[in-house]
Amino acid sequence: MKDVPEAGEVFDCHVALVEGVLYRVTVTVGDITLSRPWVFDGFRAYAGGTWTRRG
Repeated sequence: MKDVPEAGEVFDCHVALVEGVLYRVTVTVGDITLSRPWVFDGFRAYAGGTWTRRG
């Protein structure tokens, strides 16, 4: 498994509702998947922590 994706690699991004205004953003680039909670208040988005490597 690589630690850093290479330029031009295919990526995918998903946003899933957790509850209320809390969402989890999951990004996959190559073999690397990262996720991070976000709060969307209708006008702005606030990061809810650091990116966490999954899988």
